[in-house]
Amino acid sequence: QYCHDQGVIHRDLKPGNIRIDNEGEPKVLDFGLAKVVHGADEAALMTMTGQFMGSLPWASPEQAEAKPDKIDVRTDVYSLGVVLYQMLTGKFPYEVVGNMRDVLDRILKAEPAKPSTIRVAADAPVGRKSRRGRRIDDEIDTIVLKCLSKERERRYQTAGELARDIQ
Repeated sequence: QYCHDQGVIHRDLKPGNIRIDNEGEPKVLDFGLAKVVHGADEAALMTMTGQFMGSLPWASPEQAEAKPDKIDVRTDVYSLGVVLYQMLTGKFPYEVVGNMRDVLDRILKAEPAKPSTIRVAADAPVGRKSRRGRRIDDEIDTIVLKCLSKERERRYQTAGELARDIQ
C-alpha cells in the first residue's frame, strides 16, 4: 500500500519479489518493471500497447491484454491474489504451462476453483505439506477470489483494503 500511495505500481509481484524480514514483515523487492503514475512523465514510463510486461504466471488480465492504460493498483492486487492462492493450495489458479497464447487466454478467461476445493498433493514441498488437511474457510475463499476477479472493478481497489480483510 505504501508504494501505491507513492504512485508506484509494481507490475511484477511474485513470491521471488517478496521477502519476510526478521520481524515477520513482508518487503517488496525488484521494482525494475514498476510504473510511476504521478509525479513523473507517465508516458515515458508506460509500456507500448501489445508488449507484455511482468512474470506470466502472476500476471493480471490487463497485463495479459497488454493494454497499459488499464494497469493500476488493482493489477498488483490481482498478483497478490495469485500469490495467496499459491500459499494456500500449492498451485496456480489456472494452468500456466504451454504456449504463451494459451496461458494468456487462461489468465483472461479461466475462473479459478475455490482454494478450499484444492487438496495439496502428498508430494508437495515440505513447506506446503503441513497445510494438507487444513480447512480453508469461506471467508478466505472470498478474499482470494475477489483478488482474482477478471473485472478490475470487482477486485479490492487497494492493497490496504485487502490487508484489512485478511486481518
